[in-house]
Amino acid sequence: MNAISSSCTRPESCESEGLDCVCCVRASARHIARLCPGLTPAALRSVFARLYSQEYCETEFLAFELEYARAGRPAVVRAITATTAA
Repeated sequence: MNAISSSCTRPESCESEGLDCVCCVRASARHIARLCPGLTPAALRSVFARLYSQEYCETEFLAFELEYARAGRPAVVRAITATTAA
């Protein structure tokens, strides 16, 4: 799941809640895509850094970025469809 050095441990809050990194990151990315569609890569990185400030979480950015892109596609498709139908 997360291959960061052994000196960096999983956040205590995740341990206590039993959260899985992949599920947590993907769910957050889907929510952000709904709330803030069209973020630039730099803005997306900034949002991720604010949500996941622990060093352990840094390796999950790619999963976050990919899920954000996947979740954002329906909005783009709806926008294109609405424009062509008008």
